[in-house]
Amino acid sequence: MTKYKLNITGYIILCGTIFASVFALHYAFIDPNLYEFRDDGVITMSVGRHLVEYGFFGVSPSGPIVEASSSPVQTLLYAAAYALTGASFKMFATVQTYVATFLIGVFCGLIFATDRLIGLICIGFMAIGLSFVYPFFLWHGSGMENALTHTLFAASVTGMVLMVRKERVDWAWALPMVLCCFARPELIVWIALLLGVFSFFFWRAFRRLDALWLTLGIGAVCFALHGLRFAYFEALLPNTAIAQQISVGDRLDALLHRSGEALAETKQIASKNFSQGAWWIGWGGALLMIALPKPREFRFRRAKYS
Repeated sequence: MTKYKLNITGYIILCGTIFASVFALHYAFIDPNLYEFRDDGVITMSVGRHLVEYGFFGVSPSGPIVEASSSPVQTLLYAAAYALTGASFKMFATVQTYVATFLIGVFCGLIFATDRLIGLICIGFMAIGLSFVYPFFLWHGSGMENALTHTLFAASVTGMVLMVRKERVDWAWALPMVLCCFARPELIVWIALLLGVFSFFFWRAFRRLDALWLTLGIGAVCFALHGLRFAYFEALLPNTAIAQQISVGDRLDALLHRSGEALAETKQIASKNFSQGAWWIGWGGALLMIALPKPREFRFRRAKYS
């Protein structure tokens, strides 16, 4: 039987279009007042507009320098859009949602590109499935940084899958991983965990430390950027964390001295999130198994000893 062929450019455009179309169709059946233009997104974009109009990060032209945004990447992205086009908050948030959704389709499509017909079917199932995981779906369209974090996280995972598949490290994939760490600063923990697993897997499979050097390079860039943040704002925690009374020290103290209470609270939150989206883990995992190398195609390399 002749295998269906579709050139890679057409394939990834189609993947992005499927994802964006499914999300747009589902959003059309939901009252936008339930999810659009949440206050955190408006605050973040306000800081970007303030940067363009007054030349520093803040919320008032007569006030001090403050990091009132929880997403440095979104702040700078909106600042650039506002400076170039004068985009309103609503216009930027709408464009951000659909461009990000399109790119998620593109990146996920690259994972499944080894069989493009099967890939298109998988992309359709993924888009439909994610559109019914409402904590993901509604926050994705909220105008906050969620659309950016979803896209950059998808790009980071895609990069790791492709580097394993090609058996070589491509430093271009460091860009979305670094940006992900600043689209929402606490995501650095999850990127670090993913990179740790990726580095071990790459070494175990190919007996090379290339992935470890990539991990260390990304860590060095993040450290340098946080150093610049500290030099400018004179604090590592943004003002939003102070306003919400979020303290890393207090949370560590609670974990060390009141671990039972802290773990109980964490378990309650995790259980709720898991119950709302756990079905997607099985669905997404099954699709990912289609994309990953099969045992007959992939073997761990044994170390050679002289």
